Amino acid sequence: MTEQEILQTALEAGFGDARLCRDGEGRPRLLTAYPYLRAKEHGDARISSYYYASQRSYLLLRGLAEKLCAAGLPCRRDDSVPLKPLALAYGLGVQGRNSLVLHPRFGSQMVLGCLLLEAELETPEPAPIRRCEDCGACQRACPAGALKEFAKVDLTRCLRTNMLSGKPYPPQLRPLLGDRLLGCDACQEVCPHNKGLEKPGGDGEPSLYALLAGDKACYQRLKAELGPNTARKNRLLAQALLCAASKKDPGVRPLGEPYLQDKDETVRDHAAWCLQQPKDEPLGGQTNAREEKHAGNAARAANPLRASDAAEDRGRA
Repeated sequence: MTEQEILQTALEAGFGDARLCRDGEGRPRLLTAYPYLRAKEHGDARISSYYYASQRSYLLLRGLAEKLCAAGLPCRRDDSVPLKPLALAYGLGVQGRNSLVLHPRFGSQMVLGCLLLEAELETPEPAPIRRCEDCGACQRACPAGALKEFAKVDLTRCLRTNMLSGKPYPPQLRPLLGDRLLGCDACQEVCPHNKGLEKPGGDGEPSLYALLAGDKACYQRLKAELGPNTARKNRLLAQALLCAASKKDPGVRPLGEPYLQDKDETVRDHAAWCLQQPKDEPLGGQTNAREEKHAGNAARAANPLRASDAAEDRGRA
């Protein structure tokens, strides 16, 4: 296959842009960019649109690999190399202050993917990395002050980086989370490169009440939409307990009481912290109209005993 044929196949598979490149070991790779629009509306447990797009990109990349192999180009999915440096070196975008790659059409709202091509191919030469205008909007918007240096994120303060690690969330950052269940788009929402890249409505996020009640259908749906690695039940539950501390609805926090005895250390820690917060002072300054809509559900939520589910989750961890 020629370079043009490979890139055209990637576009036809559903990607917004693609580049042939070489990694640090000189191996040819196909770098893909899957764009997405950021949701304008969110429920009471906010999930960044990136995570929904990431699963879709993963599935598309798997299908693309099958198509290329069928066309006579052996390849396989491989994320063993950092993708942002490749994207910058091969012209997919410029480097933003928040360390993200800013595409000329998609801004930072794209998911990068990569296939390792097991064939000898001609690839373009890398080019010097270009930077954004450094307007400073992302730095000012970061709720935790993690963007003090250009393109260097203080990972000890980044709200998104510390999510779903399986370990207790840093106590000093918990009051800043508000209704963020997964992801933080504060720096991307204000970036001028992302202006207008929104969609009406939301992504169909789950209810915080369903998450805290251990609703199996809710967690099964998240596995399908986010992927099983991202939607590990205990980790999402632990994050949901932190979200509960930001709610005014008095029926939310009591749903965390059964988790004080949970087998998972992080779930126990987050449940205890949530219940210790002043009831009349919701944290994070973010509330949602859906709290009132679901308030009646809190009283009806079953006592979520999840011994079998917890055992299942530990098998996937």
